[in-house]
Amino acid sequence: MIKTLKFGWMLILSLFIISGCHATPEQDTSRDEVVDYENLSLDEQYSDEVSHWLSQADESEGKLHHLSLADGTEYVYAEGFTEAKVSYTYENHDGSIVSEVEATLLKGERNDHVFIKVTYPHNVDVVTLNAVEDQSQFY
Repeated sequence: MIKTLKFGWMLILSLFIISGCHATPEQDTSRDEVVDYENLSLDEQYSDEVSHWLSQADESEGKLHHLSLADGTEYVYAEGFTEAKVSYTYENHDGSIVSEVEATLLKGERNDHVFIKVTYPHNVDVVTLNAVEDQSQFY
């Protein structure tokens, strides 16, 4: 009985040593976002400038509409698209720094729409809208 008990404790101790202790690293939540975006509803109230632009976009024939504000805010309204994602790229091209914000839209059905607000630092060089049809290109 004592040998079985010793063997049991040795087995448990061995498993503990082999598996080790894994501490979960703390997440750094103090970072400022470089670029942020949010999906918006057409039913909400917006500033006069955004509301006017949105009503014009809704009445026009085009499918992709974009409003750029001086404070580093972009609004995108796209008909026929189901999802949007936004990325930020900071590159050094032959000693010249280029920063880019890219919004990628996933094509959907005719009655689908996406309405997003994108905010980013004022010093972004390029803002690009990209549309993809294949879901594998989106993710």
